[in-house]
Amino acid sequence: MISPTNQLPQHYVRETWKYRDGHLWWREPKSGRQLGKPAGSNDGKGYRHIGHHKKIYQAHVLIWNYHNGYVPQGFNIDHINRDRGDNRIENLRLADDYMQQINASLRNDSTSQVRGVSWNKSRKKWRADICVNKVTHCLGRFTDKQDAIEARRNAELKYWGSQA
Repeated sequence: MISPTNQLPQHYVRETWKYRDGHLWWREPKSGRQLGKPAGSNDGKGYRHIGHHKKIYQAHVLIWNYHNGYVPQGFNIDHINRDRGDNRIENLRLADDYMQQINASLRNDSTSQVRGVSWNKSRKKWRADICVNKVTHCLGRFTDKQDAIEARRNAELKYWGSQA
């Protein structure tokens, strides 16, 4: 089981792994460890996991810990560029749930390829929405897709400012 509360002390992480180019590498040879390859494996969802002493750790959390120490309670590690496999320290930041919502990836079933803009089939209009503090606000329905995108962008600036 993976738990964000399963964190290791920074000195232990540094003694166990080396960091290079967004990956952790085992420092000591042991059965099952491949020293010429990055530690861990991909989970099928884009994240890298590392098993150690019968526990599984998320590589991006270990890398944050390697550089900065524990992840404070109430925070997660966010991939700035939304690429779950890019664990370079420059691409990682502390984020609360609200910031992670702002930086969420586009859904696979998106009809517009723009977050918060979707095609309403029954009304034959584009709908723009934004979710702020767990409340979804309808920004309107539009005949033109670009108008819906503009409404969404304006709402992002209004509610999220430079974080968007």
